[in-house]
Amino acid sequence: MNVRVWSLVIAVLVLVPERVGARDIGSLQGSNLLIFEVGRNPRSTLEEDGRNRLFNQFILDYRIKSLAAGLRVDVFHDSANAEMAVGPGGDDYEYDEITQRYLEWSDLTNTVRLGNGYAILGRGLLFRAFELPGVVRQTLIPTIGYAENRDLDGVTAQHSSEWLEATVFHGEPTILPDAPPGLPPDRRSGEASGGRLAARPWPGVWVAGSYLRLEETSELTEGKRGAVDVALQVSRFVPLLVEHDVDVSLYGEYAADAWNPWQDGFNTNTGTPHALYSSAEVSYPGGGFSFETKDYHQFDLRVNDPPSLVPELDPKLLNRSTHVLQSRDEKGHQLAWSQSIPSPWGDVTAEIVHAQASGREETLGMFGTRREYELRYARIASDPARDLRVNVYAADGLDEFEIVPVDFQRTVGLSAETTVTSDVSVELDLSHQVEDLLFTRVQGMQLVQVVERVDNFAAALIATLPGALTVGLDYERSNDPDEADDVQTTEVETDTREWLAMVVRRSIGWRHDVTLFAGSRRGGTNCVSGTCYVVPDFKGVEVRVTSRF
Repeated sequence: MNVRVWSLVIAVLVLVPERVGARDIGSLQGSNLLIFEVGRNPRSTLEEDGRNRLFNQFILDYRIKSLAAGLRVDVFHDSANAEMAVGPGGDDYEYDEITQRYLEWSDLTNTVRLGNGYAILGRGLLFRAFELPGVVRQTLIPTIGYAENRDLDGVTAQHSSEWLEATVFHGEPTILPDAPPGLPPDRRSGEASGGRLAARPWPGVWVAGSYLRLEETSELTEGKRGAVDVALQVSRFVPLLVEHDVDVSLYGEYAADAWNPWQDGFNTNTGTPHALYSSAEVSYPGGGFSFETKDYHQFDLRVNDPPSLVPELDPKLLNRSTHVLQSRDEKGHQLAWSQSIPSPWGDVTAEIVHAQASGREETLGMFGTRREYELRYARIASDPARDLRVNVYAADGLDEFEIVPVDFQRTVGLSAETTVTSDVSVELDLSHQVEDLLFTRVQGMQLVQVVERVDNFAAALIATLPGALTVGLDYERSNDPDEADDVQTTEVETDTREWLAMVVRRSIGWRHDVTLFAGSRRGGTNCVSGTCYVVPDFKGVEVRVTSRF
């Protein structure tokens, strides 16, 4: 169904309600995200001062009784595209697209959606179509902004009741999430069909199975493949523990490519594409702990997103150095524990996280050198109800999966927030990180690995003022050789590099949120809801406006 037909259908639903009565005209909701930048990426030789970019996303949703319809329009403009474009017209790196449109019918237990939608099979071992609202990514060369969205263009249907859950879908999946909409290479290719059926034979027990069929038609790959998974979930199964407010939940899921359960079993041998995930969670009054495991091998389906089991931590330096899952070959675990501890100064929360993973580098179809990742993290937080709130944390570990392997890393940090008056508060965040990086250098006629000590420091001072106004200062410093060197000069700079920025946020009623960024921002990895992506360096002014109506 083309864009014009979809636009006509949505216009009819919006403008021609079932009856004119005020209670029957339905509801119309919309939002708009505008991001405007003037500046450049200091680490790019292709950008100059004064370059401006604009990204805008308009979302419109209309609902009347059990029917709903909506569309999404994304726009990207870059002042330097005329100079960088390789094709006629100078607009190869700009777009103005209807990126989503849908029709949906739903009741208390069923939902059927035609158009762009989302679905997940189990914990994402086979398939996961999702979005991260408000997250706008950028490609590096050339720089193009686009929304983080990995939806399915087709039809999805879901049923959820007390004893039965079912999901089926068919459509064109997103296989290249890093490609902007409407520009080559195509973000979508081939077809994905699948479904999941989960039954609850006994209270607290769910048994589920899923099937996925992919037909790839991209220039790089072409063919058909099918994958299957089974899952078992058990929760609150010990009555004596339930009586004491203790909840125990167990979950296990196994997926394999071209799998015959009766002949293959739960095979996790090298050479057998598979994904195995398990979790055990225990919660009790005042605390709880969880233990999760993963074993992924040759199971990157390009439409799946299995649990990474990598802690997603709030401190900036730790979030930037987060390990990114390598589903081609990785196994490991994550253990997390938290406990509220009574004290004379109010309840103190202690938290401990340990994550470990190992994988093998694949070369010419063979798995060779083993790489390791490990993180140990501990945090103590004071009572959030007190006027002075303090968080202290420490972490150490290593990450050999990185392009420049991290042989050792230690991070310590402190955040303190105090309430000055009923509507004024001040927060201070300080963090320091030391890393030993394994750089490959040329010495004589040989390549050798050299360990270099890197020192990172980050600080933020944030004040919340009357009138829904927040003002903050962000500062970072690093002597990382790759960060210190100015790519626009022929010399190799080694001086410590610094970043300083002011961030101002203001809410105007409930309809508008405005954020102003002015200064320089250090790029790197950023992770949100288990999804990691690269944020480019930036120096200049950025305005972000979110509106709702």
